[in-house]
Amino acid sequence: MTDEALKKRIHSEMANATVKILVADEFQGTGFFITPDGYALTAYHCIGAYPPDIIIETRFGDRFNAELSYAKSLKHNDYDIAVLKVNHNAAHCVPLGTISNRHVTDEIVAIGYPAGDKPEHKDIGYFFSNSSQIRSDKKIQIPDAIKGRGQSGGPVYHYATQRVIGLVLAGYKFDVLMDTGLAVRFDALFEKWPELEIMNNQVAQSWDKRLAQDDDSDNPTTSHENPTISNNPVTEKVLSRAFFNHHPQQKRQLINALLDCPSMKDNQLRNTVLQELRPEISENMPSRSQSKHHIVKIVDTCLNFSGGLAELIDTIRFFDENTQQMQALDALIRQL
Repeated sequence: MTDEALKKRIHSEMANATVKILVADEFQGTGFFITPDGYALTAYHCIGAYPPDIIIETRFGDRFNAELSYAKSLKHNDYDIAVLKVNHNAAHCVPLGTISNRHVTDEIVAIGYPAGDKPEHKDIGYFFSNSSQIRSDKKIQIPDAIKGRGQSGGPVYHYATQRVIGLVLAGYKFDVLMDTGLAVRFDALFEKWPELEIMNNQVAQSWDKRLAQDDDSDNPTTSHENPTISNNPVTEKVLSRAFFNHHPQQKRQLINALLDCPSMKDNQLRNTVLQELRPEISENMPSRSQSKHHIVKIVDTCLNFSGGLAELIDTIRFFDENTQQMQALDALIRQL
């Protein structure tokens, strides 16, 4: 995979993990999921002290009630990190990391919703820059990429380490520095919440595995003739047109299970999934229509190619790994 293709995938994954933070149904800032079991971070100043009504809204329009974990959060202005928890399995989450002075001037991307309360700024924004300084108070100084109110609480991703290395706080006042802002590092969060290190390591391993798999996909020595489902003993013979011709009920069950998967339920993500399939499959996909009808046509198209349906399911797993819906899909396939 080329550097640009890898960055494109990183941006998509980062955006899927990034959320809007609402208090009393009003937009207050940006946040992002950091564990599959629903922990998320935002800036403490976005939610205030002991807020009664916090909502996390995903990129796909789903909304979840969130609770502030006061014991894990860092309310002090020097850190300004709020830890939120939702009763929801996050389909997308990002790994945290730290940097040192040797990483100063490295490339970063900050993601979020500056002016997200305005209709014309409802879509997520990507802001590219280089870190310019790591201050003595553990904050990272970033020019150009921190744009204003609403972006607070968003992630700052460091390409070299492939980790989120900061949480956006605010921009400097113009009489101090122009178009420059600060992000807080996570050192103090790891100290206050020791269990986070183990949880974060698991997320990081999954993240690294995904990126490594993407790199392999462009390796000419990697064969796509016989794609298989990771950690699943299902054979190509089972996921074939001949099998489903004799078991139409199982095909309907599979289609319903696919439709439940977050990456297939959302039209934009579904299109991204299809683009990841080998060209001879993706180029023959039907145009989008009503969701269930489209899934039926997608399955039928994949069944026209050896290993096509297995490849589709593997690609969905890339996006929906660790979700309840993916686990249900795997369980169904094992029963075929």
